[in-house]
Amino acid sequence: MEKIIATISESAVNGTNAGSKAKDDIIQISQKAGFKPMIITNPPSHLSKLAFLIKSYCGGLKKQYQTNADLIVFQYAGYFNFTTDISLKELRKYNPNAKLVLLIHDVAALRYQQDKDWQRESKIFNSVDGLIVHNSKMKHWLEDHGITTPMVTLQIFDYLTDLPINDNDFNRKVVFAGNLEKSTFLTKLNVNTQIDLFGPKPAEHYPQNITYQGIKKPDELAKFLTQSFGLVWDGDSIHECDGLMGNYEKYNDPHKVSLYLSSGLPVILWKQAALADFITKNNLGIAIDDLANLDNEIAQITPEQYDEMKKNVHRVAEELRAGKHTLEALKNIYKA
Repeated sequence: MEKIIATISESAVNGTNAGSKAKDDIIQISQKAGFKPMIITNPPSHLSKLAFLIKSYCGGLKKQYQTNADLIVFQYAGYFNFTTDISLKELRKYNPNAKLVLLIHDVAALRYQQDKDWQRESKIFNSVDGLIVHNSKMKHWLEDHGITTPMVTLQIFDYLTDLPINDNDFNRKVVFAGNLEKSTFLTKLNVNTQIDLFGPKPAEHYPQNITYQGIKKPDELAKFLTQSFGLVWDGDSIHECDGLMGNYEKYNDPHKVSLYLSSGLPVILWKQAALADFITKNNLGIAIDDLANLDNEIAQITPEQYDEMKKNVHRVAEELRAGKHTLEALKNIYKA
């Protein structure tokens, strides 16, 4: 059976962006299962978009999109709408007998709460033969909003790295890695716990307990994670994950959770986050309601409890580095 993993290239995206890391890992893992990569270039200018569109109308994309595949998995990013729409149409046109599946990285309508996004995405999701979604909460949301396409869940994103799994001491420090411009809650997180920040666009001022450590590329960041916990939080408030990004945490699998776990770090995240059950049931960290209680939550953890968390994290880190969840989802979606 011939299998294709189709991906729109993010080569123009900043090398510190985790979006391309997630998709690159999926490509590499899927190749273990016999998938052949199809890399699609996103036209960067209006002129190149016009040329791409004309080629589509004139049959000029046949050579690029026609395969002998029985299964085509397309990595759906939630952006690159122009290239995504044409690519899915061309893949259908030139591979009518292939099973076409979307592996979803983001749902724009769920993330930004825009009706126009959902009008487009709901049609796309119901036009394909299968969906690989993040978790059961995202699956149920899609079903409740009219998606009838068979779905399987990833549970958590895998994370490939050759760096050693960190064996950190219980120093009670916390790290936060991500886009700091949208993480405005950090400017209000005035607690005793020491917090290190990594990522682009930091604020001009942070409370005394917070130290900005600069920008690191995804493939090198893990070696700087010498803290005891990795923090996952979004929005403007320290009391809950609020706003659009906070609401998205209820359905989304943040890639930084996978980064932390793959690096050997237990995780601290919001109790209402989609991944909270996975973290707490597997004893991979703690889920909290309010970051104002961060000092107390960490103070209650004994060195023995932390060591047990670390053992569990080490086991899961090995699974993430082996691509366990991606491989299982790819196998299950073909049967769906």
